[in-house]
Amino acid sequence: MTIFQDNQISKLLKSIVFRSHKKYLEELTNLLNNKRMIILSWHHKSWKLSFIRDFLLKTKLDNKVFFFHKSFLVSEVTNWKILINQLNQSLKYNNNIKLIILSDFNKIPEIKDFIQYIYNHKNNFKVILIWNTIQIPWIPELEYLPELNTHFKNTETVSHWVLPEIIHSSNNNLVRNYLDLIVSDMYTKDIFITFSIKDIEMYQLTMTYLAKLYNHISLRELQKWLSEIQHITLKTTIDYINFSLRSKIIKPVHKYDFKKEKIISSRIKYYFTDNGIRNSISKYSLSNNQLKENLLYQLLTYNWYKVYSGLNGTFDFTFYWKTEEDGLCLHYSQVTEKIELKKEINKLNKVPVDWKKYLVLDSIEDVWIKKLIYDDVEIVEYQEIFQKFQTK
Repeated sequence: MTIFQDNQISKLLKSIVFRSHKKYLEELTNLLNNKRMIILSWHHKSWKLSFIRDFLLKTKLDNKVFFFHKSFLVSEVTNWKILINQLNQSLKYNNNIKLIILSDFNKIPEIKDFIQYIYNHKNNFKVILIWNTIQIPWIPELEYLPELNTHFKNTETVSHWVLPEIIHSSNNNLVRNYLDLIVSDMYTKDIFITFSIKDIEMYQLTMTYLAKLYNHISLRELQKWLSEIQHITLKTTIDYINFSLRSKIIKPVHKYDFKKEKIISSRIKYYFTDNGIRNSISKYSLSNNQLKENLLYQLLTYNWYKVYSGLNGTFDFTFYWKTEEDGLCLHYSQVTEKIELKKEINKLNKVPVDWKKYLVLDSIEDVWIKKLIYDDVEIVEYQEIFQKFQTK
């Protein structure tokens, strides 16, 4: 290989590694077996390269790859033709190259021409594109979520979820400063530059409101609230939401009405893909219940469920989710009174599905609660629900 290529791979293989979930390694392998090119994405600073390192070592492709990451370079790659020259030089030294991986590639002018070049190359390379905002309709996308550490012991861990390099830090100020830097970097690189936003302060205001929001809301309602502070059009509001969705900062959750058997699409509840990011954007003003609910959402999406909020008559419950084979209902409750708790159990039990139903409480100290058996409803503590899903 060339010195360029040796340096790139060497830096990748020596990078810090955090746990990569086996199912994502298997999914990436399966996708590459069936497709020439795929996109690997998730939000900013989610350790996608650590995942790629695991993948290369597991598949023994580390000596059969042309890897490009602009931040690993000492010299500048100023255009796509230089990158082609680097690839051709690497092929002269190593004709076993089977896989091309491009990360941080959006900074190369006319990079689409390079992608087209390698896709049409006679060697029929497999290609992995790593970026969190790219969308190419004909290329399948794998959203990679880093392995969750479900053995949190205090509220600070819940508040600072899940960026791997800081989750074990006991220095609260250090953690918050780091999170703030990540959010600032995300706004600059993923939003301001990528989407050419003219008013970054208005975008920040929008995200701050979403981070603090606890209910379902329509885009029109969101626009009206923002207009009370600063003029913003409905189109701009929709654009800001779409940019955040494309950057994998937030995810929409619609409500499913069991009585009418349909999805209520007009109002949406937005959850954040990382609790630490949400907490930073909200200036650390969120309640512990808000953070815990957001973390439950992260747990469900981590297990590849399609997540909805649930509505059965007048009973709103936190989550309803399903796979192709089954589904589950979960209600995160802050009720402490015995009579009110029994009412919630009864309402959850009446949701017209035969799947498992969980009522999640922060803690269960009373013996009578632990002894309650109510048809399909299982009462569990908050920590326990994570332990149940850890083996999935």
